Amino acid sequence: MCRPGKHFFAQTSVAFIREYSIIMQKEHNPGMTAMLARENRNMPIFLNHCGVSKMLPASADAARAQIDLQAQKGSLMFQDWVEPLNDFKAGGAMLLGTTPDNVSYVKNTSEGLSLLAAGYPLQPGDEIVSYDLEYPANHYPWKVQEGRGAKLVLIQNRTHAELCGGLIEGPGGFRFEDVESKVTSKTKIIALSHVQFTSGFAFDLKRMGEFCKSRNIDLIVDCAQSLGSLEIYPEQMNIAAIAASGWKWLMGPVGTGVMYTSPALREKIKIIFAGADLMVQGADYLNHTWNPHTDARKFEYSTHDFVGTSALAASFKSANAFGIKRIQERGRELQAKFLSRIDQEKYKPLLFSSENRSGIISLVPAGRLNAEEVGKQMAVQGIVVAPRAGFVRIAPHYTNTDAEVISAADALNELS
Repeated sequence: MCRPGKHFFAQTSVAFIREYSIIMQKEHNPGMTAMLARENRNMPIFLNHCGVSKMLPASADAARAQIDLQAQKGSLMFQDWVEPLNDFKAGGAMLLGTTPDNVSYVKNTSEGLSLLAAGYPLQPGDEIVSYDLEYPANHYPWKVQEGRGAKLVLIQNRTHAELCGGLIEGPGGFRFEDVESKVTSKTKIIALSHVQFTSGFAFDLKRMGEFCKSRNIDLIVDCAQSLGSLEIYPEQMNIAAIAASGWKWLMGPVGTGVMYTSPALREKIKIIFAGADLMVQGADYLNHTWNPHTDARKFEYSTHDFVGTSALAASFKSANAFGIKRIQERGRELQAKFLSRIDQEKYKPLLFSSENRSGIISLVPAGRLNAEEVGKQMAVQGIVVAPRAGFVRIAPHYTNTDAEVISAADALNELS
């Protein structure tokens, strides 16, 4: 297991130390697991980290601290205030293997991708390649660009049956060759979700990044369904930009997000939104010199959300302390426990090859209940799963225990 470095505990909050210790104890001490289960017997088993997650306690504490500070002091809060955006950028940079000057705060994935799409120097006839069953956040920003003469070229869905054999129809994913076949000399951008929100299919970032680099194409990735659960290193993988929400696998508050942009991409992007924070002179408000930031602050045009950045900074600290590689491994361990227990005659899992696996297992109910009905019945039993597009999505995370995923599988088995 990856453990924090020797300086970690000196730099981290008491709340997070408590939280991290509990994670360690749950994994290594069955007695502690049982005790926690007794203490939290009225709390739901939460397996919907691909939806709106429960906030980490440390993240909630950080948010409350910012709210309390403003409630008590108003503008006087700035006398002894520490800018949370600095910790946010440092934490996001560590998770992504980059530097803080490449990390921006955004409110959600849609805002980040819209800033990039609207600011990209597309000319009439230029092409953007994407997938036909994308989540709206990674579809409409590119669709809008048709208004200036660009063309959105869509890869057709391949079902799980086509990709992996078997009989499961519906949203699946695509093959690398499907993307390659859509690329022409006019292709400027490939815009894809790392993980498909319906099926859990993940494309190979490294292979796609190498392909884009060889063709001088910008790879822009929606990582809402992967950041915080899978290893993502944009500079190693030749990714031009990443946008992600903070309330899924990062377990931060709703209405927060993060965006990575490479320096080369930022040079291309036209400024869309402008305000005081865009300018180098900052609080010198009567100085109207046009002098915008050229690092990731280029997209942070006005007053940011102090509460959200504080909370998401704490979420980054949690993920970095546990280690993203270990988080990914732990997710697969929990998936294996679940799959060994679930009755695969009653629930057909969409299982992809190793390079296409994510933190999501999507199940097709084969019994009398459809996915929505299964989700409702599980909620009654205090187990939170995620029905979507005919699938029941199971999304365990490093904060879950073996016992929780086994209990969820047993409850599903009893439903049919």
